[in-house]
Amino acid sequence: MANKDYRIQLKPKNRLQRFLRRSHFSQLVALFFLIIALITILRPGYTHNAGVNVPPGNNLPPVNQAAYPPAEQTGAPSSATDAGRPAPPVSVKPPPATQPPEKGVYEAGNPGERAQTTTPPPHAQPAGKGEYNAPGPGDQVPVTPPRDPEKNGYDYHKPVPAAGAAVPDDYFKDAVFIGDSRTEGFKIFSGPEEATYYTAKGLKVDTILTKEFIVNNSGKKMTIIEALTQTPFRKVYIMLGINELGWAYSDLFIKRYGEAIDEIKNIAPQAQIYVQSLLPVSEERSKNDAIYNNINIEKYNGLIQQMAAEKELYYLDVAQCVADPEGNLAGEATTDGIHLQKAYCDLWLGYLRQHYILP
Repeated sequence: MANKDYRIQLKPKNRLQRFLRRSHFSQLVALFFLIIALITILRPGYTHNAGVNVPPGNNLPPVNQAAYPPAEQTGAPSSATDAGRPAPPVSVKPPPATQPPEKGVYEAGNPGERAQTTTPPPHAQPAGKGEYNAPGPGDQVPVTPPRDPEKNGYDYHKPVPAAGAAVPDDYFKDAVFIGDSRTEGFKIFSGPEEATYYTAKGLKVDTILTKEFIVNNSGKKMTIIEALTQTPFRKVYIMLGINELGWAYSDLFIKRYGEAIDEIKNIAPQAQIYVQSLLPVSEERSKNDAIYNNINIEKYNGLIQQMAAEKELYYLDVAQCVADPEGNLAGEATTDGIHLQKAYCDLWLGYLRQHYILP
């Protein structure tokens, strides 16, 4: 009986020992899996994102980078055989807004939008020295100014170069034209209406100072030089010399011409003075006239251009706009071999519109 009671008491004890042994085994198993889990989590290449189940070995972009461009990978993408290996490192560029603009570009964008770095249109870029800014869409086309003498060292030995755009007639509203009968014909046929004209048939470089050709509003007669003192002009266009071709001494002609120029400069020191070349005569007139021929005209034009360089005047080679390839005045341009018809006066005006210096 005693042994039976002992066995009865022993069974709970054995059960407890077996349970404890089983619990210890379970704890060991749980600890083992915990260690495996920690090793798995802490090994290189493992990533985790909140709310997204990312298995080890995959390299999905983080959720907060979905709006950015695809990342640039520094190595080749993993193949199917690399499933158990760490993926190569991934380099992700920062968003454009965090990158400073490169040199030569500007930031542009609409309100509320992230600015994008773009290259400005050609007309928004500053032009280099001596360059011209090309107009963009909607821009007002400017008049291209020729070289400024004071800033860019203008070469007075050369004729005024052609500009990129022609000036309108009102450009000549503060201009005066001085000349002989050829300039009179220019005034009648094509001359800008707002300009002033001091002209006379037979006008010469000496009579511009001495003869009273001009009548003012009160009826008083005066010389052209005196008339210049009555009204301020910003531009003075002169063509003289055709009537002086018969002078015995060409050096006397250019001396008198220089004296007239000096008087004009004293009267209007701020005015731009344009000295125009003599226009050629027709081939027939040149061959049959011992005085009024193109050989003498070319000689005088050389003297006039040299004087313009010495006195820093603007020389206009207007002869080129009415001359034929041989340098003669075209036959249809004239009826007497010297004076121009309207069509060629129009060419003369067109040349003046294209050749000018902006102050």
